Amino acid sequence: MIIAALFVILSMWQLSSSDQASTVADPDKDRVKPLTEVIKPGEVATATTADHTVEITGSYVPDSTVVIPGRLYDGAEGYWVVTELVIQDSEELWDAANGPMSMAVARGWVESADQVPAAPSEPVTVAGRFLPPEAPLGDAELPEGQLPSLSPAQLTNVWAAPLYSGYIAAAAEVPAADELPVTEQGS
Repeated sequence: MIIAALFVILSMWQLSSSDQASTVADPDKDRVKPLTEVIKPGEVATATTADHTVEITGSYVPDSTVVIPGRLYDGAEGYWVVTELVIQDSEELWDAANGPMSMAVARGWVESADQVPAAPSEPVTVAGRFLPPEAPLGDAELPEGQLPSLSPAQLTNVWAAPLYSGYIAAAAEVPAADELPVTEQGS
C-alpha cells in the first residue's frame, strides 16, 4: 500500500511538472511594432528580443542579394534569399555606425539559386519576425553569392555596412507609401 501511495504521489508531481513546463503563446510578439521598440542598434539579439514581429521601412541595396543553401520548405531543399535593406532615417540611431543602419532581410525561399527574384528598387516597408543571428560558418566551397549561414557578422563584411545583430524573416513587403496588411489586433 505504501508503494502504491508513493506512485500516486509521484504521478501527481509529474503531471504538475508537465503543466508548469508548457509553452505559453505570447500574443504581444505577434503584434507588429517598429523595430526600434524591440531592439536598438548595437544591441545583441537575445531570447527577449527574438521572435517579435517588427516593421521597418527602407530601400534594398541593388546587387546585395545572397542565397543561403540547405534550407527546407515543405520537405524540399532550397535556398533562402537574403538582401540588405538600408533603413530609412537611421543615420542618427547609432553613433558607432557612422551612417545609416541596415538589416538582413530573408525575403523568401527558392528551390534553385537561378530562380532568385530581383529585390524591389523602390522603398518598401517590410514586416516579419526578428530572429537571432546564426553562427558564422567557415569558408565552405560555395559559389559566389552564396553563404553557409545567415550571419550578420559575416554579412556586415560582405556588404560593408553596419547591421543589426539579427535578421528579419519577411512575412509582408509593400511599397513604403502603402499600409501593411495587419489585422485589427495589429498582427
